[in-house]
Parts: sequence; structure tokens; C-alpha cells
Amino acid sequence: MRKLLTLLVPCFIGPLCANGQISASLAGDSAQYLLYEAAKLSHTFIYTLMPDGFNTVRLGYTYEKGTFVPAQGSTQIRAVSFNTEGKTTLGKVALWGQFGYQRITEDSTRFAHQTRNNTTTPYYMGSPVPVSYNRNVYQAKAIAQRVFLSNHLPLAVGLNYRIGDHYSVNDPRGSMSDYQFDLSAGTGYIWRSKLTTTIDGYYGYGQEQLNVAYKNINYVDSHAYPAYANYLINGYGEPALKRNDRVYRNKMIRSGGGASFVWKDSITGIIAATGKWIREQQRYIYQSGAGFDSLALYTLTTSSMHVVWSRRAWTATLDYEAQKGEDFHVRHKANNYQYRGKNYGAQITHSRNGNNYSVSVASHSTQRLDGTTGNHIHYTMLTLRPSFGMVRQSAKQDYWGYAVTLHYGKATDKTLSVNDGSAGMFTQQVIYHDYYFNTADQAGGYLDLHYNKYFPGYYAGIKASIIYLRGMNFSALVLDEAMMPGKDRVSASLSLNFYF
Repeated sequence: MRKLLTLLVPCFIGPLCANGQISASLAGDSAQYLLYEAAKLSHTFIYTLMPDGFNTVRLGYTYEKGTFVPAQGSTQIRAVSFNTEGKTTLGKVALWGQFGYQRITEDSTRFAHQTRNNTTTPYYMGSPVPVSYNRNVYQAKAIAQRVFLSNHLPLAVGLNYRIGDHYSVNDPRGSMSDYQFDLSAGTGYIWRSKLTTTIDGYYGYGQEQLNVAYKNINYVDSHAYPAYANYLINGYGEPALKRNDRVYRNKMIRSGGGASFVWKDSITGIIAATGKWIREQQRYIYQSGAGFDSLALYTLTTSSMHVVWSRRAWTATLDYEAQKGEDFHVRHKANNYQYRGKNYGAQITHSRNGNNYSVSVASHSTQRLDGTTGNHIHYTMLTLRPSFGMVRQSAKQDYWGYAVTLHYGKATDKTLSVNDGSAGMFTQQVIYHDYYFNTADQAGGYLDLHYNKYFPGYYAGIKASIIYLRGMNFSALVLDEAMMPGKDRVSASLSLNFYF
């Protein structure tokens, strides 16, 4: 609790001394808000890119429904959330903090007793029957920066703390808990108040713990109730039955480094970049009276780069992230599973006289290989999202506006190589399903409506959003007994927002 209170202090100090109009106007300016979001990527950016006085509290409800989802996704989600964040300066120390809570209810989740926070892993449990999950997730973040030596030496530290509790309400009853704790720090040099360069270090650890139980013990018999059988997925092929010892712990440790710089002057505006490299080791173990047994080892390496440019009413970002995961299969005593993921993104926004224009382009690719079965999948999706919105202020200083975004996704690359001779329920319900889902084109749109009422010292408002996504041009390839995805997905959300 002391850790959480320490992280929350920056969120609530700012509102006591800030004007709510700063926060409300920044939230309605797409160029400035994109710059604010980019500032969270590095300690170095907090001091230079993020303005004081942006302080918000948000209460939200989201409802999603539809079967155009990955095989291990959920066909219906209801979520209640609370989030607060803010940035302020106390003396010579710049502080930013964020605290969030989510209570999520998922329906019809298959083959995925997972926390949703470690999706590249090859090691987890699951069952063919759809189960409903309740999840409670708390997350707190904070960054503090101070400049020493006549404004030449910046020192910054950051914390990121997450706690999750997940449990299903029908057999097989998965029960999971997870926590993650990350520390980061950076230091460097400031030249003439124009150029700031830093080197950054990262260290963190965490744990996931799983137990799968049954209220109706008869379901453990996989011959009589095959849909309720519990399986251990260990790679990307057909899993093995796991009737007993349905527990494990995943202990994680990660470290890495990076660098950041910011250039700021009246001619070029702001040019900022940050990059980092993180290596995470995961060790899956089973604890018994005889001691600890290693079940699997998994290493995930993440490299990322982010570039930001902002001048007057324009802001643009470039993003890159690559993930490389490899396991060590304890039984085979060799690497069996490999994961590769790459994300590229670019966005440019322009805000003028209350009108917001934005265009974003992104590419996402995923590759999974299983050495034992020879299974190999590779998908690439290219997406385009143009957006237009407007914000107006009334004579009474109230704000209202809307935003419309179009979405189009094109599957540009696909590979499916599966050992049909060993194909079972996992192949049919997960691998085949995801092939149809990931190789379908996508089309849809987003609509946001918001109104913020002025009160002395703060704003209070309401925001409503709706998102619709439809799958098109599904593959004509016929895969035996494949489970097909649906054709569309809709999401609606409503939130109360306070700007201080």
C-alpha cells in the first residue's frame, strides 16, 4: 500500500494547483494530446514534452460483443474502469503519475487459462469448452525527474507496478494471480537548454501463478467429457492431457538498457527519440514436497524505437517494436518453440481552430514455429486509419465535439504449414481459426462524442464511443473441421471525465 500511495501522489497534487481549462483543451487537441502520450515513453520526455497542469480522472464502462476475434479471445466483454493521471512540478522535481483499475468479465474464452499479459508464451493450460473469466487488474506508474548542476545533469527514476487476479466461474475453473514490478532510471547531459541526451537502464521482476480445478470432478474424465478436459499447451502443436498437478508458477526477471534524446528550438520545433532493449527470462516451475521442478524455460527479447516531431499545430510519430521468443523444452532438452513479432507504425496529426486531422498507418506481423510438429504460421496485417474531428467552446466556456475515424486492414502475407496427421481440437479450434481470422481483410469505423461542462477550477464531462469492425474476403482454403470466426465485432463505451 505504501508503494501505491507513493505512485499516486503526483496524480493528486497537480489538481490542487492547476487550472482545469489546460487539461480540457489539451484533451481536445489531437496534435498536443499525441505529444503528451508520446512523452510517457521515456524519462527524458517528461520534463520537456509534457506540460504541467494536465490532470484527469476517468470512470468508464465498456461493452464488446461479436465473434470476429482470435480463437483465444472472448466473444463478449464487459469492463468497468477507473483511471487517474497527472503531471506537476514540485520545486525542481517534475512528477508524473498514473493509477488505473479494471474489472473485466469475459465470456466464451477457449484454450486460454492466461492473464492476457504474456500472450507470446508457449506454456499455459486450456480447455475446448468456453469458460467465463472475471479479472481485476490494478496498475500504477510514476516518473520523477530533477536537473542538477546548473540545469546540465538530468536524473530520472520510474516505477511500474501491476497486480492481477483472474478466475473462471465455470469448469474447468482456472485461478490465476500475477504481479509485475519494474524500475527504471536515466541520466545524461543538457546542452544550452536545447539538446538533452540520456542513457536509460531497466530492471524488473514478476510472477504468474495458475491453478485449474473442477467443481464437478466427473469432468476430469476426458473420455466421458472431452470438451472439459484440461490440456497443457507447450509449443504450437497439439497439447497433452493434464489431469493431475494442474498448477505452476512462472517466475520472470528482465533487464535492459536504452538511450533517449530531445532537441527543441523555435525553428525545428521538437525532435525526440528513444530506444530500448529488454531481455526477459521466464521459468515455469512446479512446487511439491520434493522441491521445485523446472517445467519450461522461455526467453523473450523486445527491441523498440520511437521518434516524435512536433511544431506548432503538427505532431508526427514513428514507432517500431520487434519481439523474439524462444523456449527451452525440458523434455526434449532443446529449443522447440519460436515466436517472432514486428510492429511498425506512423501517425501525423494537425490541429487548427478546433479542427483535428489525423492519419495513421501500421503493420503488424506474427510468426510461430513448433519444431516437434513442424507447424509454422506467419501473418502480416497492414492498416490505415484516417480521422477527422472538431472541438468547439461555448460562450460559457463549455467544450463539445466529435471525432470520426475510418479503419481498413489488408492481409498482405500469410503462411500456414500444419502437420495434418496430428491435427486435433487445438489445431482445429485455435490454429485453423486464427488462420481464417488473421488472413481476412478488415473494415470499420470509430465514432466519439463528448461534452465537457465548465465549473470554477475544473471541467466535468461525458464521452461516448462506438467501434464497429467487420471481416471480409475470408480465405477460401478448406481446412478439415476448422472452427470459423464470425464476421463482425462491436464495442461501445461511456465515460465520465474530470479535468482539473
